[in-house]
Amino acid sequence: MAGDREGSRRLFRQAAATGDPDVLQHMDWMPREPGEPLYSEVLYQEAADAGDPKALLELAGLRRRAGYLQDAERLALQAADAGNPDALPYLAHLRGEAGYLRDTDAATPRSPDHLALLREDAGDQRGAERLVVPLLTDAEPLITLLFLVRWREAIGNRQGAERLALQAADAGCPDALTLLAQLREANGDLQDAERLYRQAADAGRSDALIHLARLREQTGNQERAIRLYQQAADVGNLDALVQLARLQEAAWDLQGTEQLAFQAAQAGHPHALTSLVEMRELAGHQHAAERLALQAADAGRSGTLLYLAKLREEMAWDQLRHDTQYQQRHNARDHVRRDAAELALQAVNAGNFHAVPYLIQLWERVDDIEGAQQLRRFGLTAAGDIEQPWT
Repeated sequence: MAGDREGSRRLFRQAAATGDPDVLQHMDWMPREPGEPLYSEVLYQEAADAGDPKALLELAGLRRRAGYLQDAERLALQAADAGNPDALPYLAHLRGEAGYLRDTDAATPRSPDHLALLREDAGDQRGAERLVVPLLTDAEPLITLLFLVRWREAIGNRQGAERLALQAADAGCPDALTLLAQLREANGDLQDAERLYRQAADAGRSDALIHLARLREQTGNQERAIRLYQQAADVGNLDALVQLARLQEAAWDLQGTEQLAFQAAQAGHPHALTSLVEMRELAGHQHAAERLALQAADAGRSGTLLYLAKLREEMAWDQLRHDTQYQQRHNARDHVRRDAAELALQAVNAGNFHAVPYLIQLWERVDDIEGAQQLRRFGLTAAGDIEQPWT
């Protein structure tokens, strides 16, 4: 059957009926005449013409890979309308907005947010707004609405994007205003971004105050930035406390910095202390970084010590990797690992068992086999007794 293209195609068609995707891939590798479509595309087109929702989405993917994005969007919408639950997230991906469209049972075809997307795609923006805005709740902004705001802004419909964001704010959801402000800031429209951030802040979004403070910093108005950060912190925004700590650190107010960082950590900010430790380590203030990590461990946050150990090893290794003298690099690397091991050991003794595997790894790499074996017993002696803190 050598050279029998039609015979090969017929056999592949029979095999493709089994649903094996590898068969379609092999079909696409076969020689084709100029302008002839992929064999898999022909088969999917036949199924799509019959209304198969899965085939419609597969065909959309093929059209996207071929560079026909408008065809891909049209087919994805048809797949959604035909009942394919994967079509809406795929459509969001096509439009560069993966993650802004719900991939849940709530976004099944003909749900209000799905219908809003169809109305938007058909050019009926007011109809889309009437469907999507009433679905907003104070607790959870509707993902579809944020997607529509992004989409309108991306295609140049700034007025429509802002109208929808303002409707959402009036309905108790100012998230869209903050999003729109970020989009305009990214495009260099700082004046309009500031106006929208202010509207979002007036509607109760404390993170908009942080964005405004950041803009003030960029223009050199440090005093105004501090007031805005403090305003956000006063209403419970923990990120604002971290930003205030950063400014205090830059002003060499170490005690004030640490007070703010611990305040944020105690209130529940997961990275307040590690952020400050990293800031000091990167600035070359190793003793200050280590002192803060030890204070954090004493306050029950031993993970900060482990974080510093890993950060210190990573930074040193980045500096050493360009050293051409192997022996010097090897000796320096062992020194770095022993330094990191001391910090990890303090984390272990403070009760952080997440540090144990890392410390075992470090000790093995510097040939401390006995220490590594001791750690592998997870704090027990060979007789099974509880060990005293390691030294």
